[in-house]
Amino acid sequence: MAKVATVNVATPGSDIGYGLSALLDLVLGNGYSIVSTGTGTAGARTTTNQLTTPALWIAAANTWAIYTRGSIWVTLHRVTATQLTVKVAVTAPSVVGSATVPDSQVTAANETAFTSMSITGSNRAHAISFNADNNASGIRSFYLVFTDGSATPRGNVVLEAMADGTYPMANPAPYVVLAGSTGTGLSGNSGAWAWWYSPTSVWTSANTMGTLYTSNYISGNTVGVGVNPWSSEDQMIPPVWGRPTSGASPGLVGQAATMRSACVFRSYPSTVNLATDAYLYVGTASGSSLIPWPNGITPL
Repeated sequence: MAKVATVNVATPGSDIGYGLSALLDLVLGNGYSIVSTGTGTAGARTTTNQLTTPALWIAAANTWAIYTRGSIWVTLHRVTATQLTVKVAVTAPSVVGSATVPDSQVTAANETAFTSMSITGSNRAHAISFNADNNASGIRSFYLVFTDGSATPRGNVVLEAMADGTYPMANPAPYVVLAGSTGTGLSGNSGAWAWWYSPTSVWTSANTMGTLYTSNYISGNTVGVGVNPWSSEDQMIPPVWGRPTSGASPGLVGQAATMRSACVFRSYPSTVNLATDAYLYVGTASGSSLIPWPNGITPL
């Protein structure tokens, strides 16, 4: 499955608008479509993509875009130069933004929101997706990673498709989402993940968990799988998603279609199989993962 990306994007002045512009251009070129956009200026709201350059994203506070594909609606909202709000929903917007800010994407019961996250100190952005679906339900994964070249990214936005055959057939939109201001939480028992499960309920970040099968969710303690003793290559295992035993209806719901666990906990910018089927280590040892990365490109 071919990867498409805009990576190693310089973000002058640490303005997250450059990364948001790169992600929007990438997904619109690979299956998503615009619902509405706004530049933060009264009256400048449209149903076409008016945010065609990074300069428009950073022109004013409250620049935003809502885009969709199939059963997913995504809001990217640049609150300020260093504050980001991300919303994901499976119900079409009833109100698609006001003139100056997306005021109501959908009803709260159908929406997962990560609001006003602080992303500071970043000087690079990396937007990555695919040019084909990642499961039969038409979910297309994408990733936005803000970095400064160190082991801990400054922020990330992830929409990860669940692999076919690992989720209930009644699930109208089998995916998980994450947005955060650090590299932690990409995998492990962090409580940072959220996803849609059924036509009537949403699993919010307060009661969900994305976890490796080796974590304390099943085995009692965290045990990284590590390196294959026969090939000397790092193991790459999809994270498994589920509710903790303390939650309602506990148990597994699916596994990642494209992301993998960083079982040996290497640091950014390490890569696996860079020339052929590239993955990039993202995050810290307590919450890192391998995300798909463009073949032959070295991360900065």
